Amino acid sequence: MNNPRPASRPHHLILAALLLAALFALALGSSMRESPTFDEGFYIARGWAFLKTGHLMPLGHPPLTNLLSGLGVLLEPGLPHPTSLQGWAVNDAEQVSEDLLWNRGINTTRVVLLARLPILWLGLLLGALVYRWGREEYGPASAILALTLYAFCPNVLAHAGLATTDLGVAAFFVAALYAWTRFLHRRTAGWLAISGLAFGLAQAAKYSALALIPLLGVMTIWFGLRRGPLTWQQGVGVVGSTFLGAAFDRLARWPLGWLWTALLALLLMAGIGLVVLWAVYLFSLQPDVAGARYPLSAYVSEFQHFLGLAAEGHRAYLLGRFSDTGWWYYHPFALAVKTTLPTLILLALATLLAVGREMRASEWEIAFPALIYLGLTMLGSLNVGIRYLLPMIPLMFLFAARTAYGPLRTGWLRPSVLATLATAHIAVALWNYPAYLAFFNLAAGGPDNGYRLLADSNLDWGQDLPGLADYLERHGIGGPIYLSYFGQADPAYYGIDYVALPGWPPPPPDPNRPPFYPLNPAPGLYAISASNLVGAQLYDPDDFGYFRARRPVATIGHSIFLYEVTADVLPETGQAGPWFAQCAAPEPSETEARLARLTGVDSLRHLYFDCRQALPFLGGPGWVLIPEGLEPVVDLGEPDFLARTADGSPRYRVWVADAAPPAPQSSIEFPPVPLPVSIAAHVELLGYHLSTGAIQAGDSLVLTAWWRVREPPPPPVSIFAHLLAPDGSLLLAGDALGVRAEDWRPGTVIVQQHTFPIPPDTPAGSYTLAMGLYSLSTGERFLIAQSGERVIDRIVLRTVQISDSSS
Repeated sequence: MNNPRPASRPHHLILAALLLAALFALALGSSMRESPTFDEGFYIARGWAFLKTGHLMPLGHPPLTNLLSGLGVLLEPGLPHPTSLQGWAVNDAEQVSEDLLWNRGINTTRVVLLARLPILWLGLLLGALVYRWGREEYGPASAILALTLYAFCPNVLAHAGLATTDLGVAAFFVAALYAWTRFLHRRTAGWLAISGLAFGLAQAAKYSALALIPLLGVMTIWFGLRRGPLTWQQGVGVVGSTFLGAAFDRLARWPLGWLWTALLALLLMAGIGLVVLWAVYLFSLQPDVAGARYPLSAYVSEFQHFLGLAAEGHRAYLLGRFSDTGWWYYHPFALAVKTTLPTLILLALATLLAVGREMRASEWEIAFPALIYLGLTMLGSLNVGIRYLLPMIPLMFLFAARTAYGPLRTGWLRPSVLATLATAHIAVALWNYPAYLAFFNLAAGGPDNGYRLLADSNLDWGQDLPGLADYLERHGIGGPIYLSYFGQADPAYYGIDYVALPGWPPPPPDPNRPPFYPLNPAPGLYAISASNLVGAQLYDPDDFGYFRARRPVATIGHSIFLYEVTADVLPETGQAGPWFAQCAAPEPSETEARLARLTGVDSLRHLYFDCRQALPFLGGPGWVLIPEGLEPVVDLGEPDFLARTADGSPRYRVWVADAAPPAPQSSIEFPPVPLPVSIAAHVELLGYHLSTGAIQAGDSLVLTAWWRVREPPPPPVSIFAHLLAPDGSLLLAGDALGVRAEDWRPGTVIVQQHTFPIPPDTPAGSYTLAMGLYSLSTGERFLIAQSGERVIDRIVLRTVQISDSSS
């Protein structure tokens, strides 16, 4: 351990106090701009109700942080009694919180802030602990660097201002680790008691603190292996210190004394922790007749419930993909993209220094728990946010701070690099204020790119309703908007007039709500939470495929996307009504019933085609569907709808079309007339395009032709496309028709593609392209024109120069 010079302490303590003040200001300012996040309402109501009644509603988590938030809520006068709230009789925390926060006319903004303040104070205490541990391990300069990383960490700033369990368990987790390392080195009853207290509080905060059991066990056994039996240092004024010392001395003389003393220390610490955990449950053993107390056995039963939820899986989102079982690399990836780049650089430098210069044993007491905790999260299936890594993040900062260990006055390079990185870290936090939940580093594309990488509490946890309300007010938008909100807060509380879209939780049924058609949304302003936009929790993840295919007009806090639909996507024009053409190669992607639900049109005219060689466009407006992996034969621009498979991978794209892409300007050699040229009054050639005018033998020539149906011919028919040799003989036939003649209607435009693979031994020369229409049943060609005995039954497009493959 390194003890700094006494003269240096006041200077560094003042700087540490300023850093903690900055943490408080930034976290509080961010918190005051945020609506309650997804889980906060449950936690707030649960903790406050427990303090008021002694009854703890089951929620799948230990109650300590809820109780701390409840202490803040007790300061708010005039709240209804918990027993009068809807859902109380059935232990439904969701109903209780909804009734309390949104139905009783209370000042919800103030109540939520009061609930968040105790967690913020806990965040300050954790920051002070980071400073103390850093100063003891590396000295004052490293302590200031570690505290700087902590105080301006966007993830810490995000969760320090929320009434959730994550910051609380991080504080007690780190406190337990710190206290236990002090006990191992000093072996006094005082540090043993503090360790047990912190351990118990951690267990009462969140189940992730159970990771302390194997961590502390391994650390203690490792310490005993290196240092021998735990000899006892007599404490002054500590009850039982002499007795404990005698017990440790006796065990130390046994064979494997290091093991028995380690186990005794762990058991004593765990015993104290169990008493602390029991105290959080008010020392109750069983419920009374009225059910006014919730026993310590609830810790076990709720843990079993938690394990059941984990075993069932939680739909997770990563890099555009979905999974119910998660990914082992989810948390390392989240850490990489949601940690500031200066911090990552400092961690890399600290690792290089550790490799080049052996780490001291006491440093492993910081690095080992962080690595093991990260490894444990990689084994779990709950992939919902970086918040699950908060217990290891302060340890990460402490390890990074080893870069400032030792004298900094020798040379300018290291102080300059550290100062630059610390300043950049601070600048990142200030630049991203107040949207800390949505933070992503620049290497990940910044917060605007976050929805492509992660969702849920990494980005959008329901926090930005006040920002949306401010936007609507600034832009004078008073009418109802369409809103898909990911969260439990009430948008109406913030003055948002809205029509509910599919979201999570799903909006309650309302027969007066206008229907929403994903492929055919009504005109208006749409506000869609990022978590719903990507569809991680939606019953139908493709509900917002139309909006994923276009850029928003604005974003609120990087978590709510705004889109303007200025007119009907597909106005009902024309006598025949809209149509839907989907590729049937190898089979249709959607059923006709589902397409009716997606478009809101029951009378769709359905058309199936082979998109590998054709594109049809019926008269009037319609949709064209192409599966992922196949490209349309002509460029249709950006798609209007993006659909996905169950795992989130691209499935198909849809374009809205009211007309075919215009035919290119082109001419024909024969007959000597301008386009369009009609064939037997059935179809007319509008134009064509060649992939090239000169080609080498061995390559392929692609011909794309635009045809318009005038009067459908008797089926079956096909379009012939011939490449003729200089002597008029047939070299290649590229006959093809990707749309059945049975489906043709007057006005239908068919873009048909023909491919000619030129044989490698084809002689160089001028070759002619000709096209026409023929009957598949008789083999006869349809006439283009006839003058006496002269019959014209093909259209000569142009000549093509083929060169030798060796040229």
